[in-house]
Amino acid sequence: MLLELLEKVEEKKDDQHCETSYRTWFVARLVHEILAGRLLHRHGSFDACIDRSKNIRHSPLSKVDLILGVPTLLVHLTFLHRLECLTTPNISSNSWQSFVGSLLAEWADSNLLATVVLSANMAFLALAGVTWPAVICSIISTSCSVGSIVIGVHHVWTHRKYCLEVVPTEYFSKAFRWTGTLKPLAFFLSLPMILFLWSLISFSASIALYSFDIQRPKFSYGISGGFFVVVLGLVVATLFFFYPAFRLSSS
Repeated sequence: MLLELLEKVEEKKDDQHCETSYRTWFVARLVHEILAGRLLHRHGSFDACIDRSKNIRHSPLSKVDLILGVPTLLVHLTFLHRLECLTTPNISSNSWQSFVGSLLAEWADSNLLATVVLSANMAFLALAGVTWPAVICSIISTSCSVGSIVIGVHHVWTHRKYCLEVVPTEYFSKAFRWTGTLKPLAFFLSLPMILFLWSLISFSASIALYSFDIQRPKFSYGISGGFFVVVLGLVVATLFFFYPAFRLSSS
C-alpha cells in the first residue's frame, strides 16, 4: 500500500505544489503506521520482536490429546497452535481481525466443499442396487456434511457479525471459562473442517463398497442412526459453547 502511494507521488511531478502535498501526506501516513505498530505490539526493535515470540507458550500434548487426535484427524491441534500464537499478551486489533478473517475464509471453503459432497451423496443414494454397507457409509457422509454446513454457517455468521464488537480478551475468557484452556475452543473452531474430512472419507468408502454385494446387516439402522445422533449432539454443543462468547456485556 505504501509503495502504491509512493508511485502516485511520483506521478504528480508536473505540479510542484501537489507533489509537496502528496509527499507530506505520504510521510505522515508512514509515520502513523510505524507508531501504530509500536503502540499495538509494544515493540519497536528487532530484539523486542524476538523476545515477544519467545513469550509464546505452547501446551504440551497429553494422552487425551493424542486419543482425541484420532477422530479429529489432528485438525484441532493446528487450530490450538494458532490460538496460542494469537493469545500472547497485548493482543492487537489487527491480529484479531486478521485471525478472524482467515477463519471466515476457511469456513466458507469448507461449507462449499461440504455442499458438493452432500449433493454427491444424494445422487449416490438414488442409484439402484446400492449395497447396504455403501448406504451406511453414504448416510454417515451425509450426516457429517450437514453437520459441517450447519456449524460452518453458524461460525461464519457469529464471527462476521460480532468480531468487531467483541474484545478479543473478553472472547477468549468467555470461551474457555469452564476449563481454563484453549483446547475446547480449538476443537469447536475446527469442527466444520473435521466433519467435512470425515464426510469425504465416508463417501470414498461408500464408493469403494459399491461394487460389493453384501446382505444388509440387522444393525445397519442402529449404526447410521447412532452416528446421526452424535453429529447432532456436536451441533448442539457448538451452538451452546459459543453463545456466551458472543453475548455482549451490558456495560
